[in-house]
Amino acid sequence: MSSNSDWYEVHKIKDDLINIKEQLDLIDPRFLTKFSNHFLLLGTKKALLIDTGAGLYPIKKIVDNIIGDRKLIVVNTHGHFDHIGGNEEFEEIYIHKMEAKVIKKPFNAFLLKKSPMKIKERYEDRYFKFNPPKNVIEIVDGKKFDLGGLVVTAIHTPGHSDGMLSLFTDRGELFTSDTVHYGTIFLPDKKKILVLEQSIRKLQCLAKSNPEMEIYPGHEQYPLDPEIFDQLLNGIAMRNKNYTNRSIVGCFGMWQYEDEHFTYLEPITPLIRRLGIVIKNTLFAK
Repeated sequence: MSSNSDWYEVHKIKDDLINIKEQLDLIDPRFLTKFSNHFLLLGTKKALLIDTGAGLYPIKKIVDNIIGDRKLIVVNTHGHFDHIGGNEEFEEIYIHKMEAKVIKKPFNAFLLKKSPMKIKERYEDRYFKFNPPKNVIEIVDGKKFDLGGLVVTAIHTPGHSDGMLSLFTDRGELFTSDTVHYGTIFLPDKKKILVLEQSIRKLQCLAKSNPEMEIYPGHEQYPLDPEIFDQLLNGIAMRNKNYTNRSIVGCFGMWQYEDEHFTYLEPITPLIRRLGIVIKNTLFAK
């Protein structure tokens, strides 16, 4: 693989909605996630790019070739590396104010050092460093972007991260980023599980009031049926009912649970982690 044209898959969903897809599992399979979805919305005057990818190859040239002479708006749904990796290519980035500090300074993705994939060498060449954009614009819940014939509203949906944003168009398309998708769900610590559940219910209520809604997540397949909201809420509620079905993911130090729809990764509490270290040291003491 030698260029961005080989790396990104570009899919035309509609004349004014494009999916730019990349394979996260080819970067690091430990995330247990195959695809990342970055969406490009086209209005008559402006275009809006949702997330900038993992930064493995440039994404701006692909975007520029699609949007023509439209002015580009770029929104980061949150500050995790697979959504902000291409930020340095763009003049300005919009992001929720609670997440802005993450992208205002260089970001190091040293966790990728342990990826078993050879392609990580592209990150090694830059010392796993992601540079910030020139300008970061902080926004809050309810911020609207008028693209010309299409209005997009930012919705604060914390849980996966504190400043997580979903985006909703005035014709009924919902972009949920990492809050709702099939596959592997990275849960927050127990103190913030309720926050995540509230965000999912917030989107669920939006779907109920917009029966023709189309749901586009930040990972894996799309579009989604609104039943995913109930499936995910039920799965989160039931995750601790049967402790025999969980295991520890060593590379991240997290609990792993599974049901028929999702794999859940949840941080191990510091107390349990300390107890595990004590038990391990006791068992293997010479």
